[in-house]
Amino acid sequence: GLRGTHMALVSPQDVLFLRSDRGFLRTASASEKRVKLGKFVFSLEEAIGKPYGTTFEIDKSRLVPVHSSRTDGSETGRSELLEGVESGIDNKDIHDDGRAQRLNRDEIEALKEEGATATEIVEQLVENSATFRERTEYSQAKYIKRKLMRHRPCVTILRPSTRLICEMCWTRNPAKSLYMRVDTLAQILTIANVHSGCNVMLVESCQGLLTGAVLERLGGRGRLIQVTHNDVVVRPALESLNLSDDVRQVLVDIQLQELRRSRSLGEVGVKTEGTESQDVDREGCGDNRRGDEVDEETSRESEQHGRKRRRMTSEEKAVKKKAKTEHVESINEFLRETKMDWYPSNYPSNSLFLALLSFTCFFSVFLYSLIVASKYQPWPLVSSLIEYVATSRQVVVYCQYQEPLVECQSNLRNDGSVINWKLSETWFRQYQVLPQRTHPVVNMSATGGYILSATTVAKE
Repeated sequence: GLRGTHMALVSPQDVLFLRSDRGFLRTASASEKRVKLGKFVFSLEEAIGKPYGTTFEIDKSRLVPVHSSRTDGSETGRSELLEGVESGIDNKDIHDDGRAQRLNRDEIEALKEEGATATEIVEQLVENSATFRERTEYSQAKYIKRKLMRHRPCVTILRPSTRLICEMCWTRNPAKSLYMRVDTLAQILTIANVHSGCNVMLVESCQGLLTGAVLERLGGRGRLIQVTHNDVVVRPALESLNLSDDVRQVLVDIQLQELRRSRSLGEVGVKTEGTESQDVDREGCGDNRRGDEVDEETSRESEQHGRKRRRMTSEEKAVKKKAKTEHVESINEFLRETKMDWYPSNYPSNSLFLALLSFTCFFSVFLYSLIVASKYQPWPLVSSLIEYVATSRQVVVYCQYQEPLVECQSNLRNDGSVINWKLSETWFRQYQVLPQRTHPVVNMSATGGYILSATTVAKE
């Protein structure tokens, strides 16, 4: 699904992720001449043509590739610096008053100008530290690691992925992604049963985070119908995934008001044009009209306008029914060829064609799941779109607050269109895993949002 996965090399048109050894994470175009990461500014020219996962050292606004031996040798370098060095029992007598280091800034800069490596500079800092030998072994390791990051800044080029985008959104501005954590995103995709070849309807306000995650799982097979609130769709997270055109072509954008309008036109088209001849499994998405009922309704409308209508013979009815069936089949063939990538911005102005198109698009397609993660009240969206979901399929609603989902759950239960409803919240905490120092991270997120899930059934 990602461009260039077979070669895993950085190309000039790629959007890539940069992660510093201090934990900073950001996106950048590979062709950018000036990139800022933390307090460092550099160019990405040296990264073009290099494989993803390469680590570079920032040297005077330039990226210098770090060999694997040096990358893996960070731990080795720390252990070498710690060899033969005494350590204390605890740090209770250490006071950070700024007078423990005998080397000043000018002397450190002089070492850099003489061409000293980061390891040599840190070795001098250790020798000239008055309190280093009083620190515990773990404190000494932290000290060396911190000094190496300061005097040898490194950055790693990473391939874009949904996890990295979610992590970046969470650390930089979680409000724009509705405070959705990576574990919550994984649960949404799992509960909704998003897989290659399925058809998904999505409403989201997460900067394209969910859109990119669903497209990545579809892999160019199936269909993703994204219902939007206006004609301007902003999806910066999707643009950062480097998805190929084959993967993106299954995405269809349609405004909510256009969906409602085309649905009403579709119902009119079914009533007036006799599309009951189309062999469609609608699975509870409306009621099927018989041909005689359509003719009777059309006759009544004609009589109300004072127009006389000649009764058609059985042969004429058969010819008309065959022509309409062929017309609907031609629309279906046209939809299969175009894969709906032009709908609804460039559809013909003919109302009958639009009605039949709407009927074909939304009532003959199995929707495997409905996912709603919007900044608006969820229940009006769910009540309008749940009818397009086939029976025994999943409805997943995400919200950063619990109260809107409680209301939505109550209304769904009273409506009788779903079963197995469940409102859940995940307690998520990271752990530090180090020898003899494995423990939970002190700081953790309070919540990653709430998920309401249910299974659709046919109403009695």
